Amino acid sequence: MSISRRHLGIAIVRQYERGVVFRLGRVRDVRDPGVRFMIPLVDRMPKVTPWPWSTTCHTTWPR
Repeated sequence: MSISRRHLGIAIVRQYERGVVFRLGRVRDVRDPGVRFMIPLVDRMPKVTPWPWSTTCHTTWPR
């Protein structure tokens, strides 16, 4: 049986990413790069790239 890091509450945020922590569906925090710990099965952390030319960030940038 394999246990992933997600179920252990460990996430690695790379230098060019930021992690947005959701706890039970609500935004809790924005995490900077590094090894980050979360509460297993309660927290979710999708990673986004905060650059205007990125397709993974859903932020509207002023023109």
